[in-house]
Formats: sequence, structure tokens, C-alpha cells
Amino acid sequence: LLLPAPAAALGTGLGLSAGAVAYAKKGLYPSAGDWADMAATLASAPGTSGGTFLKSFLLAGLTWVGAAGWGCALRRRLIGTSTPCVECFTVNAALGLGGLSLALLAAAAAGVYTPTALRWLWGAGVMGGGAFCWMSWYQSKDAVPARAAVRGGPAVWAAGALVALAAAGNFLAALAPEIFYDSLVYHLSLPKLYLLRGGMTATPENIYSGLPQGVQMLYGLALALSGEDLAAFLHAFFGLMTTAALYAGVKRMAGPRAGAMAAVLFYLCPLVVYASWACGVDLASAFYVT
Repeated sequence: LLLPAPAAALGTGLGLSAGAVAYAKKGLYPSAGDWADMAATLASAPGTSGGTFLKSFLLAGLTWVGAAGWGCALRRRLIGTSTPCVECFTVNAALGLGGLSLALLAAAAAGVYTPTALRWLWGAGVMGGGAFCWMSWYQSKDAVPARAAVRGGPAVWAAGALVALAAAGNFLAALAPEIFYDSLVYHLSLPKLYLLRGGMTATPENIYSGLPQGVQMLYGLALALSGEDLAAFLHAFFGLMTTAALYAGVKRMAGPRAGAMAAVLFYLCPLVVYASWACGVDLASAFYVT
């Protein structure tokens, strides 16, 4: 999955070794047949889940790029400039996704929150946002002076490899069926209900329906386009983009090694890893706070 074969083999070996140690501590020792079954499952994973993985990853990526394009247009309108860099992309995406969430909320309140309407909105938004992204890059490539390359050495590359390996595992885990309580009760169930009813309706029996539903509106769009896999990928992207924003921001202030350390400390935090597997709001909150 986009990783060099040695890195993928190393990651798989480390994961299996960690699992064996965890079982051994409980006095459980897998037999040769268990290891053979696990190897067969891993070997069949690309064939059974590869299509869903690529589809969800592509749709989530296009959503982020389209949102960044609209955010770039808004940023240019407000402050007159938006240079093509990682920090600017994350800020633009934050603006675009926030605006998209409000537009979806307005559609739900107006009674036009239907799968067909949301698909048309997504298609138009991605095409328009992609055009804005390209225009921003094309207009800025000659106007922005080239920055001197600042290299951090092997430590930065090692940190990048760790983050990439963790991201591959997180996105794979996001393909699993949703079992998180909050997701089943309101993160996914409320937007699904709105899609079925064609708009936002009162649900007094669900106390959580009174909470702000910014990310939930995005999940409704994901459910209309594909399903809960796409919703989980959108949330996982929030974690990955938070990591990119941390690296870029800290790198600018304290150098590439400090940026790499900030990225690793955040993205490899067990809570962040676990949150990347579910359709929650935790990583979205971290993204906007960052």
C-alpha cells in the first residue's frame, strides 16, 4: 500500500511479533495452523478490500482537495493571498470543510438533504474547488520566491516512515465495520436518518441530537456518496492532516527535526491511532484546534 516492500514487510513483521508477545503474556501460544490462517487472511486482504480501500481513499482525498480549493478562494477574498504550501493547504481545507458543513446543514434544514442532491453538490464542489486549487498554484508558482531547502537528515526520514506506516494501518483499520458507541448512536445514525427523511427532523428521543452536528453533516455526505467506510476515511484524514499541519508549523518555527518529533508524538499517540479507526469527532476537533 504505497510503501516500499521492505518497509511493508518490516511493519507486518513487527505487528505480528507484537501480537505474539501480547498473547504470550496471557499464556496463549498460537499454533502453526493459526499462523497459517493469519498469513492466508493477510494475503487475501488486497483482493477483498483493495477496491473499497482505493475508492474510499480517492473520494476522501477529492473531498479534501475540493474543500481546500474553496477555502483558498475564500482566503484570497479575505486577505488577498494564499501561497501553495502545506500550512496553507490545511488552513484552506479547514475553511472549505467548515463552509461545506454549514451548506449541508442548510440543505438539511431546507428539506433537500437527499442522496441525489448531496451527490450533485459534491460533484460541483469538487470540480469547482479543484479549479480554484489549480488556479492558485498556477498564479503563485512564479510570484512566490523559492524557499531554501531545509533538510533534517535521517531522523526526519525515519519519522516520515513511521507516520506513513501508522497511516497505512489506520486507514486499513478504518475499513472494519463501525462498532464505536457514539458513531452508532448519533455520529452516523442521525445523518443517516436525515437522508432517509430528506431533511433534518426532531429526534427528542436522542439526547445527542441537540449537540452541534458539524462533522456529522460531512458524514451524511459520505453516506450519500459511498457508505460508512468513506465517513471513517474522512475522519482518518483529519488525523493525518493535523499531523501535516503540526510538522509544517513546528518546522517553520523550530526546524525540521522538531517538526518531525511533533508529528510522530501526535500521530503515534495511542488515542489518535484508535480514533483514526472510527467515525468520531475527536480528530476533527484536534485539526481545528491545531
